[in-house]
Amino acid sequence: MERHRANLRPRGRARMPVTAFVDWSAQMHNAGVRASDREGARHTLVRTTRLVERVLRREQSPFRVSFRLYHGWYRGWQVTDGYKAAVQAVVDTNFAALSGESVEFSPTVRYGHALLAALPERQHANPPIHLPNTLRGQARGQPPTEKMVDTALATDLLAWAPSISLRVGRRARRGRRLGAPAFHSGSMDQAARRPGFAGAKTACWPVPAP
Repeated sequence: MERHRANLRPRGRARMPVTAFVDWSAQMHNAGVRASDREGARHTLVRTTRLVERVLRREQSPFRVSFRLYHGWYRGWQVTDGYKAAVQAVVDTNFAALSGESVEFSPTVRYGHALLAALPERQHANPPIHLPNTLRGQARGQPPTEKMVDTALATDLLAWAPSISLRVGRRARRGRRLGAPAFHSGSMDQAARRPGFAGAKTACWPVPAP
């Protein structure tokens, strides 16, 4: 029965595509994960899908959600263990089993080292990314720190804003309701209970996935 949940569709209603912009470090923290390993990444991903589902199911529309994950995925020009763990977690996760009648999750996940809007000359050839070295070492004995990750997430949100306005206008002319974007910060439980506009640890936008 579980494997057929994603095939359930509210009759006569198409799913609204949603892109979820996720601060991966924040969600690791909220999930109680300390190590960037395969099991920790999978636990974080599952917890994040549950958060998004709990928020979106309040709306009247059914949704199809695609994720963009933001984190320090590169140390210099080399992918980090955290990136490898996240990619493997995506491969291991049964997104159909996590989907329900009101919210369906796409197995296609993208990562924030390749921006949605950037000049062509800003993209490096090998690897084909915009943001290398987003995980950097500090003083001896100190853990590495992330750089440009929050900026990348905010930049992509701004790049998507015109698409949101256009989509709202089209739906308004048709007399159809469009659910508001939802921003969340703090713990996952607090976010699910009290969606607000204080931050963008996870942001869900009703726009087509890139």
